Amino acid sequence: MSNILAQFVELLTTFLTVAGMGYFLAALVAACVFLASRRATQASFSPGVSILKSLKGIDPGMMEAFRSHCRQKLFR
Repeated sequence: MSNILAQFVELLTTFLTVAGMGYFLAALVAACVFLASRRATQASFSPGVSILKSLKGIDPGMMEAFRSHCRQKLFR
């Protein structure tokens, strides 16, 4: 009986190992395909982007800086 159990455990762990390697290969192929498609569609020009706006304190142009941030036009 223990021989059958040992064979079952061996088969199960072998199957799980092969499944893990298959998943790793599928993820690797998907990442390569994703990166290849991303390189092909990159634009040659990217406009400047402002990420941080000062909103704390009493800065001379704080309110106008915040207004300009809220009124930006989206480029697509």
